[in-house]
Parts: sequence; C-alpha cells; structure tokens
Amino acid sequence: MRRKYADTLAVEKLLREKPVIAAAQTENDLDIAIRSDAGAIILMRGDIFALEPKIKEAKDFGKQVFVHLDLVKGIGKDEVGMRYYKNHIKVDGLISTNPNMIKMAQNEGLLTILRIFIVDSHAFLNSISTINAILPSFVEVMPALIPGAIVELKRVIKRPIIAGGMVRNQADIECAMQAGAIGVSTSRIELWGRGNSE
Repeated sequence: MRRKYADTLAVEKLLREKPVIAAAQTENDLDIAIRSDAGAIILMRGDIFALEPKIKEAKDFGKQVFVHLDLVKGIGKDEVGMRYYKNHIKVDGLISTNPNMIKMAQNEGLLTILRIFIVDSHAFLNSISTINAILPSFVEVMPALIPGAIVELKRVIKRPIIAGGMVRNQADIECAMQAGAIGVSTSRIELWGRGNSE
C-alpha cells in the first residue's frame, strides 16, 4: 500500500509540472504522444498486443502510461488480466468507469483512475458514493467544462481530480486547473505540446 501511495504522489507531482495528459486514440496518436511534452498518456483504443511495444517505448521516454480498460481490447477484464497489465506490460495504471475493475486493479497494486460522467445532480451524488467506497488513485471528471462540479467534488472527496472530455483549447485547460483539477486529459494533439525529441 505504501508503494502505491508513493506512486500516486509521483504522478501528482508530474501532473503539477505537466498537467496535460495525452489521450491517444490511435497508434499514430501514441507515436505523437510519446514525443510530446505530456508526462502521462492514456491509451484510449486499440489492441493491447499491437500497442505493447509502444507502451515500452513510452516508458523509455519517461511517460506514465494508463490503459483504458473499457476500450482497449486483448486482455481479460479479471484479476489475471490486471496482473498481466502490471507484471508483463508494465503499465502504471488502469482507467475505467467500472468500480469493480478499479477494485481488481487496486488489488494488483496498480494506480487507478475512475472515470465519472457528471450529467446531473443524481449522477454527481452517486459518483461521490462510489469514489468514497473504492478510493481510486485519481478521479477523472467528464466533461471537463463544468468547473463548478470540479470545485464541489474537490470539496467532498479526498482524491486528486483529473478533468477530461470536451477540452478544446488552452483556456479550457486553465479553467479546469483553476477549478482544482491536477491534470487535464485531452485527445486534441495540438494541446499536448512538443518535446525536443522530434
């Protein structure tokens, strides 16, 4: 448990320095994300076995890599699959909207991001209950363009918040950060920045 806490703190520190998280939708996006200024990458789609060498490359570039369990194909969504992600593919963490998958990933010692959708006050209250019950490493609030919900959520949960969804420009990133998010995920490549390694 102590190591996972230390890992969470390391990612929080990284996001304070580089708050944009590259949400890579394709292998080409992943190539760009690896060489971008983003310190963390979420793999949003694809076949994990095709993506596996790219994950190693991303790790070689010092990136934190998270895989979206609900969208990436190829590995079972059970304890053995979580163990494979951790021990063989060596991802830093997993992201899901499913609290049961988050718990399984936690049990294997992976960092977790619970993705929640705030569509109304009922969803907001249900999300708080779920977050407090499973205590993910991070919570991703969608859409990012509801700073009032980010402020309120930050007040009532004790988890770092990532904002994502519908992020169109730098102003959206700044708005989410000012509301209390420690990072912002976006699939807009032009917001990832570019490193000197291109």
